[in-house]
Amino acid sequence: MSGTPASVNTPFGFNSVVPELQSAPPTRTATTLVGEYGIPTCLRLSDGSRKEMEHHIDALGVDQHRFDYSIKQQQQALVLFSNLGLYIPDRDDRDVQSKLSVQRTNSKFVGGKSSERRWKRYTRIYQCQCGIDHTIGRRAAKENNRQVPWKNVSCWCWIKLVTTHDEHHSEDINAVVAIDEISGLFDHSIACEEQIEMDRNPRIPLHPELRLYALSLLYNNSPLSLLRSECLKWAQNKWGDLPGDKHFRYKLNNHDSSSLYRTMARERRIPQRSAAEANLDKWFRESKPSPPSPLLMQSCLHYQAHQEPSTDRFPRIRIYSDGSGIDGKIGAAAVLYRDGIPKHTLRYQLGSDHHHTVYEGEGVGIILGLELLRKEAKGSVTRVRMGVDNQAAITSTASIKPKPAHYLWDMLDKRLNLVMNRHPNAKLAICWMPGHEGIDGNEWADEVAKEASQLGSSPSKDLPATLRKSLVRTR
Repeated sequence: MSGTPASVNTPFGFNSVVPELQSAPPTRTATTLVGEYGIPTCLRLSDGSRKEMEHHIDALGVDQHRFDYSIKQQQQALVLFSNLGLYIPDRDDRDVQSKLSVQRTNSKFVGGKSSERRWKRYTRIYQCQCGIDHTIGRRAAKENNRQVPWKNVSCWCWIKLVTTHDEHHSEDINAVVAIDEISGLFDHSIACEEQIEMDRNPRIPLHPELRLYALSLLYNNSPLSLLRSECLKWAQNKWGDLPGDKHFRYKLNNHDSSSLYRTMARERRIPQRSAAEANLDKWFRESKPSPPSPLLMQSCLHYQAHQEPSTDRFPRIRIYSDGSGIDGKIGAAAVLYRDGIPKHTLRYQLGSDHHHTVYEGEGVGIILGLELLRKEAKGSVTRVRMGVDNQAAITSTASIKPKPAHYLWDMLDKRLNLVMNRHPNAKLAICWMPGHEGIDGNEWADEVAKEASQLGSSPSKDLPATLRKSLVRTR
């Protein structure tokens, strides 16, 4: 009959939520998702919890609800969806106190390829966090390192949710057009229901609007040092002084910058798992360079392709040494920083200040610094800066005139030759660093030198051979 709406030919007529879904095949549970007793294989369960779950299924069975595409049944499905506290990631705002956590998501297109629409069916498995054994599964952790916010009390609750989405004709790719199935063990154990407070703070995601604003700042080349303060001002204008709600937080944490940069890298098609030199070579090579932005080519004055091992990156090394006199004893020390991080120390007690001077301590400190440098991986040192807070000690390293305790500078020269034999490409610069000016390396070397005066030397096996016996008295 001409002019009759097509929907009258669907199983539910005008009562169908989406008439076109009549051609989609019914839901079927993938065999890879279920095991014995119909328990999903992805659940992170201890042997004891699995047995309790099996006993529960033997006694009460599994709750199973499948829904057709009539408006009436879809309304019933939505009520059950809400009552169970379910959520769909990237579509629903998840309550951070929710006990349900998605353990597995599978999806596949349904319907013929020639269909006007393409429907995608998602199967999600949820598990109560009070039943998760964190020592099991691909994200397994040690017994004493539970990151799950809720305590494990062997709750048996799990839920399977099957939904159909419209992937092609909806502005929202996460739009759900129908709920096909909700099944599982809906009720929680008594011990779980008694858990009303989390064992640890949950991970609260950054509010999507604030995240987008932060990304816009980075895209406009805003420095990272200003990112947090600018985002804080923006959030205060929008939400006042509130730290967040039960879904999101309104403040950037330290780790957010890494997440934001990863997002930018994905959007700019920068491989995140490849080595840095592989990305750079792709951007700046002579033949067909492909930088994520043409501005990069304008900014680069010179590029040399990476060649192993001649252009490998070497760690940036800084050494600080010092001598100290305290409680009638003279001590010396050296500390080594690698890429700005303190790594190693050596200390040496010269003896009584009646027999030795702080000046000698400064010289021994330089010798200890060279020993730390010698112990670095062979050939790994290229440029080193050594900070010394005594100008007389620095000038003595280049002097050939006899001076008090000149034997120490002879020892230093021999130690330097050993360093150069081990690191032939090393370039060493000894610089004056003013003491007690807030320079971290200097302050640390000063503290360790005082420890040497009071507590004695490092273990003999760690010291250079020339310092494993008492030094010649100069007084």
